[in-house]
Amino acid sequence: MDKNIAFALGGLAGNDAHGAGFLQAAFETGIEPRMISFSSGQVLWVFRYLQQKMYKEHKPNLRKLLEKDIKKMAPTRSYDVDTALLFLFGVSDVYRPAFPEFFTDLLINGAHFFSSVLNKWPNVFLTRELFESVPGRLLTPQFPDSFFKDISEAFNDETGIGIIFNSFDPLTGTELVYLNETAEKLEAASKSKYRWRTEYCKITPGAERDAIRLYEYGFGGDYRGHLDGAYYRQIMLSELAFATDIFVARPINYQWIGDSLPTGLAGVDDLKTKVGFNGSYAGERDKINLINKLIDDEALGPPYKKINLIEIEMELHRGYFDYIYESLEVFDLACKCAQEKFQELARCDSSQDACMSA
Repeated sequence: MDKNIAFALGGLAGNDAHGAGFLQAAFETGIEPRMISFSSGQVLWVFRYLQQKMYKEHKPNLRKLLEKDIKKMAPTRSYDVDTALLFLFGVSDVYRPAFPEFFTDLLINGAHFFSSVLNKWPNVFLTRELFESVPGRLLTPQFPDSFFKDISEAFNDETGIGIIFNSFDPLTGTELVYLNETAEKLEAASKSKYRWRTEYCKITPGAERDAIRLYEYGFGGDYRGHLDGAYYRQIMLSELAFATDIFVARPINYQWIGDSLPTGLAGVDDLKTKVGFNGSYAGERDKINLINKLIDDEALGPPYKKINLIEIEMELHRGYFDYIYESLEVFDLACKCAQEKFQELARCDSSQDACMSA
């Protein structure tokens, strides 16, 4: 059976190992996608995936790269000590705490505070004005320019795999979707350009910089007007409508994993994140399921076709503080689950081919 397989990967801080484990399973089962869509921290893992594919004489091993990342983030293996070190010094070539910028922002915000109080007096809401004067910039990105240049070159190389990722401009409410040449041809066939408030652009080093810009980096200094695309659309499915099968590696689960809903502040913030990401995903997922149902009901025919959506979701409960650190357990579980899904698809194809040849 002819298959057009696509991968859709979602990024989420310390759960990015889920996507890495999924890509390792693709190596081990020999499954190659025609296109990969992704967001946020998966920029790095797709880059590494393409790098590993270039060296076919060696057995690709993304797990070793993850182990190095974990040692870099948690050198003492004491989460309390390592978290204190991250707070004080950050991570080399990734980010540092925005201590100098904090005091500059505090002065600027303080000036706005006094101006607002004077202009609104006596009908001033002091509590709100005080909270709005607290600086929102907590981290400063430290990625070297060469990092984005290398990724841009790898994504634009003629590997035969379409590459697509996103960022979001909050001032205009516009999503920016970045494509390499292969993805541009496949995406044109899928007609996903009918999306509203979405612009399609070429991949550049600046695109990668925008695609991983966190809220915590603030909006001063080097801010270019874009945010991490995962905040807007963590999983990108519309652009993969050309595919017959889409494997979705989601670093969360459709439901809350745990005995009960959280009662602490950190847990509630984690719940907000997961509900928000699940809501944005449900819209695109349901569009595909609707088309599939209409085809089954014979309400739609060609050129519409059914798409097989295969989801590999997080099966562990990982919360607010877990997002600080990557996990080998997350990697291994995702790899095992993805292997089973890939093998299941191969068995289905084999049985269908046998029936057709008979």
